[in-house]
Amino acid sequence: MMTLSLYLRLLKDGQIDIDILIQNLTYKELTDQYSFHTKNALQYLKEV
Repeated sequence: MMTLSLYLRLLKDGQIDIDILIQNLTYKELTDQYSFHTKNALQYLKEV
């Protein structure tokens, strides 16, 4: 699996064009992601 930084490096180096970048950055599968930025936010987590 290629990472975002690798795709951006390939674009910068001229090895791929913007259309290929966009095509490969399109989500293939949706996932849930959560981000907690403070310790206070963690208090709202509950185990289910």
